Amino acid sequence: MSAPSGAWFSLATRSPFSHSRRTYARGHAYQPTQLPVSRVLPDPHAGGRARSGQACQTGFVTSEQHVSGGELLVSTHPVGAGFFDQSVILLLESDTDGAVGIALNKPSQMPVSQVLPDWEAQLNPPQVLFAGGPVLPNGALCLAKVLDPGEDPLGWRRITGDIGVLHLDTPVELAVGAFSDVRVFAGYSGWEAGQLEREIRQGAWLRTTPREEEIFGADTDDLWRRVLRRMGSQAALLSAYTANPELN
Repeated sequence: MSAPSGAWFSLATRSPFSHSRRTYARGHAYQPTQLPVSRVLPDPHAGGRARSGQACQTGFVTSEQHVSGGELLVSTHPVGAGFFDQSVILLLESDTDGAVGIALNKPSQMPVSQVLPDWEAQLNPPQVLFAGGPVLPNGALCLAKVLDPGEDPLGWRRITGDIGVLHLDTPVELAVGAFSDVRVFAGYSGWEAGQLEREIRQGAWLRTTPREEEIFGADTDDLWRRVLRRMGSQAALLSAYTANPELN
């Protein structure tokens, strides 16, 4: 059962550059649905973390304009940032309290049918849980694209264009025929007030406008490289990174 609308809950987030903890009050669309297992995905912190200040070494210069929901954040760290290595994150919301987003390119091996069987038939392939981030990894959020751009279905909150967050407590029968694309994420990424802006200034993230196929596409293995390539310039150079240091 998800927390009631407006409830307070703890978002314990670990960014690539700091280990901040923050409690937020979020709208109903951002109250994750509790999954019926203690941990769905492997520990998202495993694999190492970048140290504070490491982002300054990337050399990227990014805009300091206000960060807003609907933007795509692209990690400038091929390795060394743990969960955020080569992450592509759709920002759901950013305000004076902080920011919330979900990683688009971290599919798990866990079929949605094992934890949310009623939703399986509504999902885009692959029909698995995606790791949205290190915050509340046993909670689920759902992205969905409405079929009718003029409608705001029950339990759905618009993020960008026809794409928004669908609360998974919404009866499935109300979702049938209302959405063309649906994907479920376990956990999400969070930043306290000013933290994301600071990381952007340090060069940890590049910003761009998402394309629909980048949000719901079945092939996520090279999404990080594809987004960087279509951004061009220094970003395209980063996309050529290889694990072999002699080739970089």
